[in-house]
Amino acid sequence: MGQAADGATTDSGGRIALVVIGLITAITLAIRSIKIRGAAWLAWVPPIATGSIILSLWALVLSGRDAIAWSAYAGVQVLRGRVPFADADWVLRWFDCDFCERWDPHYGPALAWLDPIFGGTLGLSWAPWIAIVTLAGLCASVFVLAKVSAPRGVLVLIIASVGPAWLLMSDRINVDAPILIIAVLGAVFASRANTLWAWSILAIALWIMGTWKYFPFPMAVGLLPVVLIKRGWMILVAFIAMTAGYMWWARSAFMDSSKWNTETILVLQDFLAYGRLQVLDRMSVSTANPPLVLVASGLLILFTLAAIWWGANWGLRISAPSTLSIMLALFGTTAFLGTVLISGFGFMYKGAFLLLAVPLLAQGRNGAKGFVLFTSLLSLSLLTVSVMVAYSTLLVTLCGLMVSGLAFGAAASGMFRLWKSREVGSLMVVGQPRAEHRGGTR
Repeated sequence: MGQAADGATTDSGGRIALVVIGLITAITLAIRSIKIRGAAWLAWVPPIATGSIILSLWALVLSGRDAIAWSAYAGVQVLRGRVPFADADWVLRWFDCDFCERWDPHYGPALAWLDPIFGGTLGLSWAPWIAIVTLAGLCASVFVLAKVSAPRGVLVLIIASVGPAWLLMSDRINVDAPILIIAVLGAVFASRANTLWAWSILAIALWIMGTWKYFPFPMAVGLLPVVLIKRGWMILVAFIAMTAGYMWWARSAFMDSSKWNTETILVLQDFLAYGRLQVLDRMSVSTANPPLVLVASGLLILFTLAAIWWGANWGLRISAPSTLSIMLALFGTTAFLGTVLISGFGFMYKGAFLLLAVPLLAQGRNGAKGFVLFTSLLSLSLLTVSVMVAYSTLLVTLCGLMVSGLAFGAAASGMFRLWKSREVGSLMVVGQPRAEHRGGTR
């Protein structure tokens, strides 16, 4: 609870969060077993739903049916922009005005390098084409996530595909969208090809995105499986070295971007957003009191670390996860945690990155019950709440932090199991060359 300026008691959202999380926990505890059979065609539902809704919203706006458009946006709980493709529009206006202060998106300075690369043609005229290509990429990404998820995960993706977090990203065409697309499609490409050049392409693409929005740099944790192939460690070393060099060169721009994110565009009231800073505000912790901020932030970090420990233990009990599901979970959770917990604030489209953890969280063991089943159902339920509930900041932030912690811990233990299986495989062929296939271990 908090106190308004007039001394009246105001609702922080804590009671709603307690009730919702408590009910979800009680319901999942009561489920002893569950069997879900999914048809292959269900994987097509999320991309079709996303594409249909977003194209319909854009058509209403572009055709001048403004009143209906406002109602439609409110109906799907998506914050309508002042113009179509609002976030892409903002960046493209910055190119049009020759990088004027008014339209500065406060991203990484490397974004401006696109202007000479495209011969100075980038501008608002590109907006519709960028929007269509990005929407197609997002639809392809959610289709891939559905294809590699167990039936319970597909159901979550179907629900999330019509939720405010996913639709907000799809509607705004924020730079976060190509980052997510690269993470999903790049993970599929690299894990299947499993060669140095394939992993190098993914690492380079991720690094370029990091020069624009910074948070893709820690997403390199998802590249860890590359160490399982011969000389794969070189890719990680090169990525770290290039990142360190860029961050040193762009340190002033990074500080400006951080200040913009945590001060200028920060929204503390209930909004379509997640954030450690918003939770601290609900706890009546003022940023003017650094010691108290440190203590309160520490509690949230401990909360997330406990979830990571829980997820790591769960990850050791499920069927051995695939390299792809581990990569996706690490990409998605580091993107969410880096923005929401470490940086402190992120609009609701950041929740779309949590969907990358669905393939891993939906995994279990045939006939699994007890702790294994409970953790899978609880994490998927909390994930659904975190991307579906709008204007309940405390609830969705806590759910998002718990889910991302669980998925990160499970992915970390899955990575450990991959490493151990590699070492065991090496011991089994002592005195013989390791079995390799196209540059990687089988």
